[in-house]
Amino acid sequence: MQEINNQYESISKNQAFNFAKQTEKEKEDFLRYPDIINMVVNLEGIIIEIIGDWIWISGNTYPHRQHLKESGFYFAPKKVMWYYRPAEYKAANSKPKDIDEIRAKYGSDLVQNQSRHFNLR
Repeated sequence: MQEINNQYESISKNQAFNFAKQTEKEKEDFLRYPDIINMVVNLEGIIIEIIGDWIWISGNTYPHRQHLKESGFYFAPKKVMWYYRPAEYKAANSKPKDIDEIRAKYGSDLVQNQSRHFNLR
């Protein structure tokens, strides 16, 4: 029980989990992320990173490109990374930003548990 309370406290302090300020659509999109990550979490040689409201995948993605595309990910050729984002989160700025700039602005979390199943809940 103590571990559950510690995890809840950690999550509740994270801005990404502050549902009180999110619309119903944003809540639904966010709660779909574990399902999306579970579609790719067992792919060999990839790195999964959550940056802001987007999921980024790097590493040895070439052998998995068809699966990533079928899972709803898009390829960013200048970053040589794949990303997932809800449609309404499309960047309005046409000038691409460097991935390090994006990490600095929104923060970054690596998905560490790549064995079998990812779970946010």
